[in-house]
Amino acid sequence: RDGEEALRLAASARPDAVVLDVSMPGKNGFEVCRELRAGPGGRTLPIVLLTARAADADRHWGLDAGADEYLTKPFDPATLVATVAGLVEARQRGEERNPLTKLPEAGSVARRAAELEAHGRPVAALALELDAEPAAVYRQKYGDLRLAAAIRAAAACLRDAAASVAEAAASGGAAPPLLLTVTD
Repeated sequence: RDGEEALRLAASARPDAVVLDVSMPGKNGFEVCRELRAGPGGRTLPIVLLTARAADADRHWGLDAGADEYLTKPFDPATLVATVAGLVEARQRGEERNPLTKLPEAGSVARRAAELEAHGRPVAALALELDAEPAAVYRQKYGDLRLAAAIRAAAACLRDAAASVAEAAASGGAAPPLLLTVTD
């Protein structure tokens, strides 16, 4: 199949999520992803790039094109299913994510916290703000790709920590915490 067909299928089927390969005839996955994002409903459509291209620069271009996740081959089918399911669930809740970190935006965290509090559930949240001056120095020294990779790596550590806390809370019978937003 090719990129043009992927665009036609997405327009006619109106899927809950899209999984694209980067290497397709005609328009590649980066181009298709950008066009899907620019189209109707594209801002919130979960898009996963699944590809053999594992270089940091490719990952950066994929996420920059608007992919919610960038998975490399070989891949674990259960991971792909869980990733897509998580993105679809987040979309159904109206959750918006930061395009760089993939963490929930402040508004989404506030809405979810209010929902949980309305049901008498405990809520924990952590907001982080990247100081512009050190980020600018890092960007100047190492470039945009390395800065983006460093921010994504820090966000991944925070997501892993949140998952560990949620698992521990669930094992003790507590409600999982609501964790993480990153402000620009």
